[in-house]
Amino acid sequence: MTSQLSRQLISLSAPETNILDHHKKRASILFSASEAANFSRETYYQIGVSGFSELLEINDHFKKFEKDLFYINEKNIESLMMCILPYYETVLFVRILQTVDIQNKNSHGIGFTNYT
Repeated sequence: MTSQLSRQLISLSAPETNILDHHKKRASILFSASEAANFSRETYYQIGVSGFSELLEINDHFKKFEKDLFYINEKNIESLMMCILPYYETVLFVRILQTVDIQNKNSHGIGFTNYT
């Protein structure tokens, strides 16, 4: 049985979550969907690497995340969702939902998978 929260989160999930759609929009945490469509994957990669380098200059404890820098939202959905739940009324919350696969089989711990 699917919970009400699960249904709401799935309804907020944008169809362009995983690919660029025909309206030239792309889900992004940092940019609006139309702005994000103007950037290539290489540009996103460079923004991420640059930001991560700056973060390491401040605190080198983040070095352990370097290998998984661009996959954290795919590999650790439960933790990501628990971090953003307090911000459910913000645009950032919706943007993060649009970038993750909340129907991922590994997200069953907090009720995002439809059990049959």
